[in-house]
Amino acid sequence: MSTMPRLQQPGRARGLLVGAICVATLCSGCKDYALGSLSGDGGMESTSSAPGTSDGGGCGPCVSIHDGVDDIVEDPRIDGYLRAVLQFRETVNAAEIKFQVRIAALANSWNYDGPITPTVENVTALAAFVESELAKSTQGDALVHAERLRCGADQALAIEEQARCEADLGCALDDACVDALTPETLDIRCDGLCIGACDGPCEGLALCDAADTLGLQCPGTCFGTCEVTAEACDGKCSGQCDTEDSFVGTCDGLCTGDCTVLSGTTCSGQCKGSCVGEALDSVCPTPPSCIVPCSAACDGICVGQPEPAIGGTCGTDPCNAVGACNPTSGMRANVGLTCAPVAVQACVTPLDTLSPEQQAEFDERIEALQLGLGALLGIHAELALVVRGDVDGMLVEYPQHPAPAEQLSTKIIGLWQAGSPQAACPRCAHVALAEAVVAVTSTADDAEALVVVGDALIEAFGLAAPGR
Repeated sequence: MSTMPRLQQPGRARGLLVGAICVATLCSGCKDYALGSLSGDGGMESTSSAPGTSDGGGCGPCVSIHDGVDDIVEDPRIDGYLRAVLQFRETVNAAEIKFQVRIAALANSWNYDGPITPTVENVTALAAFVESELAKSTQGDALVHAERLRCGADQALAIEEQARCEADLGCALDDACVDALTPETLDIRCDGLCIGACDGPCEGLALCDAADTLGLQCPGTCFGTCEVTAEACDGKCSGQCDTEDSFVGTCDGLCTGDCTVLSGTTCSGQCKGSCVGEALDSVCPTPPSCIVPCSAACDGICVGQPEPAIGGTCGTDPCNAVGACNPTSGMRANVGLTCAPVAVQACVTPLDTLSPEQQAEFDERIEALQLGLGALLGIHAELALVVRGDVDGMLVEYPQHPAPAEQLSTKIIGLWQAGSPQAACPRCAHVALAEAVVAVTSTADDAEALVVVGDALIEAFGLAAPGR
């Protein structure tokens, strides 16, 4: 986990941070820009009567970043990053709600009546309860296994921000055309790895999904389940271990049945899950996806920074604002990154003595467990990638180091330190950027707190390295 001195210090006093900003402002010769005091809702209350204010300089009143205004300081080079700060807050708020809803649904499906507020203690207790309930209805060991995580920048957010920035910089865009754009209809370059189809060369690693097929001969690495016959199983065996039938668990001998691969390994049998390797066209039932650095348009998941260009598709006049806007659109897309739904498989063998009604209830509970854990893993991964820059179980390493939240913090602080002479009101821009520093810090603290709860949930359910 990368160190984040500005972002990952839970409990850091925002008032002290703003005070430090005020001192730094005075020391850097910006004493005409008084930052004011921190308001009760975390916003800034302007107290400045410096030259250029609304009470004498024809500048202002200042707009808070919390007021819901799109063009906060009317400088697209700054407003794009301020919108990324608000996107970060929106992402974390939504994750907190989704996490709590999913925990509540999981608890309800297992008739758990303990506390469900997302804390380390509560999710650990929930996992222990589920484990005890499983033990009453199953034989042998239970195994909960997750597929590899596939996460990438939110390219829809990149399109939205890019269009707004290009328009703010004077590009004449057709609104109807812009409104109709989607990641599927617009060619978007990807500065990073593309998991999908790349318009450029697709050489090297490829990905074949075989979870919904009878399996395939995987010449590379299998992530998922490998169907084997009397072979050593580097994972958990479901079937026969040596001469023991109806076996589910760690098999130190020879496994006949399904070997669930907890870390990517070679599979001499049938791979059911994801196969990653080279030259998969001949074995994959569908065209395999590339996993490749893609400097051309990427039709798939962009693990890195998307670089859309709106003017070339929806522009009515030539416009050269693409490069100026890509940094802000890429930043917003990465603090709002998304993960594909995670498929979770609970490998359990129910007792033969269950009645039809009990079997039906058991099946419903297992399905709820798989869906609930899959959703929670996705939420956890999204936040962990934003604030830490990495997470266990990714199909490919997420190349965002430092983490997107730290990149955003560094950029906002740099803009604040540099001043904003080109903004319509430099003083208001300075105040908004100071607000943004506080907002990024407090938001990252909230995100990290929820990630820690997710860490505990993953460990409690035996998913310390999902899909690995």
